[in-house]
Amino acid sequence: MENRNYFSLHCLQMETQLIHAHLDIFHEFVSCMAKVEATTANDLARIWASMEPVIATLAPDDSTSTAKHRLSPLNSPTSNNNNGPGITL
Repeated sequence: MENRNYFSLHCLQMETQLIHAHLDIFHEFVSCMAKVEATTANDLARIWASMEPVIATLAPDDSTSTAKHRLSPLNSPTSNNNNGPGITL
């Protein structure tokens, strides 16, 4: 039984040494990953910002919209036309 404990402690010590030996590589990896993620997030934000005017032109005109005041789908619990199943408010 005592040999198992010694072997277990030996394995733990070897794993700890392995982690400490490669800690600089791990730091470099995490730093690089953070830079890439930040750059990607900025690029996506720029793309969405450039798409805003295009998306705004896709909205229907208020004069041609038949469901001007409807914010929820038909027959939903909060719709103005509660003829269908659901909760009535």
